[in-house]
Amino acid sequence: MKYLALDVVILLPKEISKKIISMNRKQIKLGEKILILNNRNSIPHISLAIGYIDTKYLNVVKDITRKIVAKFSNIDVEIENMYKTALTGSLALKINKSKKLQEFHESIIDGLRPYFSLTPSRNVFYKSEKVDHHTIDTVKNYVKKASYEKFTPHITIATTGNIITIKRIKFKAEKVALCQLGLNCTCSKIIFSFNLEKQK
Repeated sequence: MKYLALDVVILLPKEISKKIISMNRKQIKLGEKILILNNRNSIPHISLAIGYIDTKYLNVVKDITRKIVAKFSNIDVEIENMYKTALTGSLALKINKSKKLQEFHESIIDGLRPYFSLTPSRNVFYKSEKVDHHTIDTVKNYVKKASYEKFTPHITIATTGNIITIKRIKFKAEKVALCQLGLNCTCSKIIFSFNLEKQK
């Protein structure tokens, strides 16, 4: 069996992604050395579900995700403030947990949870030789510690740093993707992507 560390994510519109990468660059200047965001292999995102899957189920997971995505449209996203996440302690942007976003997350978890495995391994990650035990355990424990009522949507900015005041940012979610995870649970490789339809 071959496993994959999978992240189902909302990808950010280009202009929002550019702002997030700019915030990350400021943290790099202040000493961030681990999380280097870009649009190639460390992509800014909002995680909806994380877990290990057997790759023989990858097409099944793809089809389930596609069907769920087709049921949702016009998902408003609002960045509220900067904070440090409880699960990893990383510096992140807090996303307003709207009713629709919560329902979207729960639908993804409900659909994919039967295919998630509790068999963690370093070699299931992108550039696996760089992945630490903390990342491995974060993926293993996501459903238990960060799903359903514990879901805290966010965009990671850096692994460390100081919280600053930011202006609220609003945008429409446009695309969902299945990604292979890398170090510090970065979205490192897009496997499949799906457009979120806009209501006419």
